[in-house]
Amino acid sequence: PPEKAMYRAVLKVTGIHQKTENGWVLAKPAQGSLLPAWEFIEEFFASTEKEARPFSDINADLLAPPYGVKAGLLPILWLCVYLVNESEVALYEERRYVPGFTVEMLERFVKRPDYFSVQRFRIEGMRASIFKQYQAVVNGGKEPETVLEIAKPLAAFMGDLPEYTQKTKAGLSTEAIAVRNAFNLAKSPEQLIFEGIPKALGFKRIESTSEEIIGDLSERLKDILRELKQAHSKMQQAMREEIASALGLDPSIGLEEFEGQAKGRCHGLENYTIDAQGVRGLLMRINRETDDLNQWFENILMFLGAKPSKKWTDADRDQAQYKLTQLSRRFTDLFKLAAEERRFEENLDTDFDVYLLKSLKKGGDFIDEVVAVDKNAAEHSKTLMKDLQEALRKSENKELQLAALAQLVDDFLNNYRGKSSSRNEDFNDEDSDEKGDIA
Repeated sequence: PPEKAMYRAVLKVTGIHQKTENGWVLAKPAQGSLLPAWEFIEEFFASTEKEARPFSDINADLLAPPYGVKAGLLPILWLCVYLVNESEVALYEERRYVPGFTVEMLERFVKRPDYFSVQRFRIEGMRASIFKQYQAVVNGGKEPETVLEIAKPLAAFMGDLPEYTQKTKAGLSTEAIAVRNAFNLAKSPEQLIFEGIPKALGFKRIESTSEEIIGDLSERLKDILRELKQAHSKMQQAMREEIASALGLDPSIGLEEFEGQAKGRCHGLENYTIDAQGVRGLLMRINRETDDLNQWFENILMFLGAKPSKKWTDADRDQAQYKLTQLSRRFTDLFKLAAEERRFEENLDTDFDVYLLKSLKKGGDFIDEVVAVDKNAAEHSKTLMKDLQEALRKSENKELQLAALAQLVDDFLNNYRGKSSSRNEDFNDEDSDEKGDIA
């Protein structure tokens, strides 16, 4: 049938499916036309260590020269490279982690590869077969020869984790915290391997048990190590989503898209404030030009948390979130000021200042109004402003002055807004000629 011809041409002749001493396996081709495309996909996997990326990110590159992979072949090639690297690549469907492909998932993958993303999970210094070696050790196998051969790379992995991952409680599951504690409290490699890790994962001390239970322990340990590996990047992603929301952007966008939209949204806003330690400081970091996206975002997190995000504690993260919440309110004001200034620029030919007047009374509505003051308005308002200042100076009590001013502003804005609404209703009732006269 056609499938046999496809298999021969795509998998057998290319060497992707080959016979070894242990039977038939999928493997990287040693040569041939598909090798460059295969290596390009592996490079793509390597680029996903910090953040998951959809398969479709490089589809256009694979279809174009110099690779020239046919559209019908692309899903097969993707799947083969994934299966060969499955031990160190996590798979996600619509941002949800899944253990691997099923038949139903493959059908969806062929139609919508953009729904599927991958993230490489590699533990430096540890061979991909570490979990099988763990099984061999607890079952009395000959390889590895000592427990230290497992304990060393595991300990190195834990030691290389960011300080945030070493300390956080809010960002990890109970099991992950237990495994982390097992490493920190273990007095010997044997105690760690045979007692500490199993106990942290809900097993009794392992001396002799079934292969099925040992396999389950190994798989759960693998999941926990993946969680620990990704804890810092997940925290960064959560913070990025919160910052995007504060800027009025879609929280689900990727880092590159977030940078472009954030800079577009915040362009020039730093000119509206001198608050270098507050919103201006954040705006300057958002608008900073750089070729390193990760460093660009890390600078934003450093500003919010007052230290590199890898060194954050849960308290630092809470403080960063609180600071962002405070600044997001000012963002709203600056966005409004910028929008109103552009509107006034269309109607005023002279230089002018823009003011945002706000009032929020307990139990009342939030009221704000933007006003543009050019030279003419400033000149005509001098007498009124002087009278108001003189009235306030009649009392030397600053608190009393502030109370009077607060009530005056609130009453004025309420009356002003009411009259503006009334004028708009009257305006809408007039015919077009009358509207022109009123305008």
